Amino acid sequence: MRNKIVLTILAGILFFIFYTCESTSSLKQSDNPPTARGRPKIADGTLVSDRGTLLRGAYWSLDYKGELPDRNTLAEMKDCGLNALHVYAERYDSGLTPGVYKNQLDTIVRWCGEDGLYCVITIGGGTHNGQFDLTFATDFWKIYAPRYADMSWVVYEIFNEPFSWQAPYDSNTIIMEQAMYTLIRKHARKTPVLLFSYAGLNTVENILKDINSLDVDWSNALVAWHGYGILTKKDIRDMRAAGINSICTELPIGSHYSEFQVNAGNIDKCEENGISWLVFIQIEKNFLESWRFKKEIDKRGLAWEPDYGTWPGGVYHYTPAENLALNKEISVSSVENYRGEYQYGRYAVDGNSTTRWSSEFSEPQYLVIDLEEVTNFGRVTIEWESQYAREYKIQVSNDNENWTTLVHVTNGNGHLDVFFFPVTARYVRMYGIKRRGKYGFSLYEMAIYKEESY
Repeated sequence: MRNKIVLTILAGILFFIFYTCESTSSLKQSDNPPTARGRPKIADGTLVSDRGTLLRGAYWSLDYKGELPDRNTLAEMKDCGLNALHVYAERYDSGLTPGVYKNQLDTIVRWCGEDGLYCVITIGGGTHNGQFDLTFATDFWKIYAPRYADMSWVVYEIFNEPFSWQAPYDSNTIIMEQAMYTLIRKHARKTPVLLFSYAGLNTVENILKDINSLDVDWSNALVAWHGYGILTKKDIRDMRAAGINSICTELPIGSHYSEFQVNAGNIDKCEENGISWLVFIQIEKNFLESWRFKKEIDKRGLAWEPDYGTWPGGVYHYTPAENLALNKEISVSSVENYRGEYQYGRYAVDGNSTTRWSSEFSEPQYLVIDLEEVTNFGRVTIEWESQYAREYKIQVSNDNENWTTLVHVTNGNGHLDVFFFPVTARYVRMYGIKRRGKYGFSLYEMAIYKEESY
């Protein structure tokens, strides 16, 4: 409580220093096109449209060159099941004065209103994500907070990834978030405000620590987060269970097929848990209509009720693929005794992402899944714990003695690993060669599926 009081006082001092001057005049509500969307609102743990649908969108980077998107391409977002545009308006490391792209941003906001799209505006981190500039942020929001205050389709996101990674943020960043929220609310009382913009999710306890450090009316404000690192359904469910309203404002791309392709699995996680999402694909010509987006959504079999058009059609429904490894027999090279509790191999196939198998603190180590009979399958996934493998192999065998290597990973980074290959075998082995640190090889789940796509 004492820390919260101190931060509030400091934010008040910043308010007095920076905000006493009146800011530039806002655009008038009479400028709103008749096609403009009504204010989004918080419902069931996330930000939803005036129709109660999730916000789903892509982005445009105005902050680098001040260039406008192609007008037709923006309008075509509606044919791709989307209803929102995430705009990195300006960036603090550009050396340019806040407001330099004011006319261009006015145009984008107007176009979004004309096309019935929501517009989420933020400050880009440029090449210095994980840092922020308080003076730049202050000058930026003094211009733009009042400018679009009457635009019902506009949402404000305070700063893109202002701290190095996850919650909890340091005191300086918390002070900045409080000060910018106070500034925005001075001029825009009805506009939804998104705070934090974490690069990756962390424990609910740490997120709540940041939330409780601020004096914010959370009835019209949400936690923004990005899906970098290991994004699991458990992270999202834990936030919802704790009553934290949130939106994913940067869902990373990168699939098995291309680093420039949407990761439909991450969209699936948001859709299943009813969280609005903005994917990190820029609205350049043919980016959304092509293999980068629509093809992957179709391959995953995702469906939601779009605000416009018919694609992808229908109401979202989650039909989990059959995990052939679930509760199968497991053999491992060793088991860690963690504080009196053994991290058994069976925990790697129990379907529970809170339990794990962990080996003794040496190399090499292995885990073998027995599918009980020779089986056709097309996908293997591994959800690593923090003590992941730097180097390892995925191998198969029909006799548990002679092994064929399918994948040899030499630069493991602890992400959720997904491997595709049509193959026939009875046994599947993760053979760990090098560990991340001094502890054992550790993973939450290893799953095997029939289908090749995901």
